[in-house]
Amino acid sequence: MLTRESVQSNNLSSKIAFSPSRYTSPSIDNLIKKQIQDLRDRINNYKVLAHLRESGAGISSRDLPDHADIIIFGPTGSGKSSLIRTFYRALHNTKELGDDIQEKLSIKQKDENEGTTEFTAVVIKKQTKIDEEYKKNQIRITTGNQTINDDEFEEQYRKIRNKGKRSKDTELSSKIIAHDTRGQIWMDEREMRQLHILIKGKVKDKTKVEQRNYRYAYLLWEFWKRDQDLFPNTILQKGKSIKRKPHSLIFVFDGSMDEIPNGEEETKFYKDIIQMARRRKYVYPQIVLTCVDKIEDKLVEEEELKTGQQLDFFEKEQKLREIMDYKEEKVVLNLGIQRSSVHFIENYKTKDEEQKIRIDYKALRLLHECVQQSDSYIQSNIQEKNKCLIF
Repeated sequence: MLTRESVQSNNLSSKIAFSPSRYTSPSIDNLIKKQIQDLRDRINNYKVLAHLRESGAGISSRDLPDHADIIIFGPTGSGKSSLIRTFYRALHNTKELGDDIQEKLSIKQKDENEGTTEFTAVVIKKQTKIDEEYKKNQIRITTGNQTINDDEFEEQYRKIRNKGKRSKDTELSSKIIAHDTRGQIWMDEREMRQLHILIKGKVKDKTKVEQRNYRYAYLLWEFWKRDQDLFPNTILQKGKSIKRKPHSLIFVFDGSMDEIPNGEEETKFYKDIIQMARRRKYVYPQIVLTCVDKIEDKLVEEEELKTGQQLDFFEKEQKLREIMDYKEEKVVLNLGIQRSSVHFIENYKTKDEEQKIRIDYKALRLLHECVQQSDSYIQSNIQEKNKCLIF
């Protein structure tokens, strides 16, 4: 039987040692800052299946997408749009979002029933030239030569370029796109069908995804109809190209809820979706839990009512970590997800530098995991396509 105490004994010490915290030492903070910069470098210079292109494995760039596509699902108001905003801020180390990002992201207000109502593509990272120093570091790792000079670098890089055949393509990184989706409300068969269509990559960007009482163009509604009967050509994309499909999945839930997902019906709904996604080779969908601030506020309020005293800083941190560990373990059991695929991620709400470091670290680790999962999905699809061509 799962109890908060058993989770505490199993996970608390390792979690504190591994995660950035508000009570880490300066030396650990510096180490975390280096890891954050390393993650930024890796993500900013990410290229779809770079290791296979450079190995001369016979993969043509024409067959590969120029981006990694992350699609984000979850109940309405769970924090999907806020997560995309956090990804962008952590990657670019900025407080400001570009106008195009601001326009596309819809953050649900407390008095609103829904936030995002369109299937929206947000470019988290544009296609850019790969950094020279990063390329040198990668060659050092590949060759084991830590003292490589400029001449040796040019020779090694020329070999890679010749394998890639197109030098311009070799020098450019890949885009990273996050697809924001309308949150689920009813958890019924029609919303299940909606997610199936989105995961199959069949819906064009900016399609209105809004529940109504009738069926007309631009509305995803009567899902028992065949796709071609329901949607006009202006909405549906034809073909099954890997360039149109999402490459990795994230499910976002409000972590302050007593049950995550919220009740048996919602749990079954998302468990079924995750099982369907795995059948489609999305092997490790990621789970994000939000609203850490609500959990903390509730903890402080309950402790003050119970003891009549305020928790000191370190005691509050420890109890908060216990609650978060307990909630993560419950999600693992409820959805059949690996423990490493469940993440609590906060939003930037204060000017606290230590909080920013913690958020940057967790957001970038998750984003890096998603592009790695994207590579795995794309590689699996390319290999299957090649097998079909052989037979």
